[in-house]
Amino acid sequence: EPKALKEGRWAAFCGIGNPEGFRLTLEKAGCDVGAFCVFSDHQRYRRRHVERIAARARAARCDRIVTTEKDAVKVERLPAPHRLAPVYVLRTGLDFTEGSAALVAAIMKVVERGPSPPGAA
Repeated sequence: EPKALKEGRWAAFCGIGNPEGFRLTLEKAGCDVGAFCVFSDHQRYRRRHVERIAARARAARCDRIVTTEKDAVKVERLPAPHRLAPVYVLRTGLDFTEGSAALVAAIMKVVERGPSPPGAA
């Protein structure tokens, strides 16, 4: 539940193109981010990465860990963060504040036209 982000101290990590956007989203939700680990976009997590997250979380006295859906899938089989605390996933969506009708029209135009032949612009 989103209200859970307002409870306790959190360690967060991500390997996405805009990590500060993720951090800002957490903070706007009322999350006390005690540790924030940033990795390369499309990071292939290894045990050493997970151990770094766990160490930073312990050092900052975080009792929970949160990440993106994209990153959660990549670390779910690695055991270290699960020993420290539950790993939570921030599920996000996308809302257009303006221009959505034009976007839908452009997508429909492409869909209705069908696939382009090889070499076509």
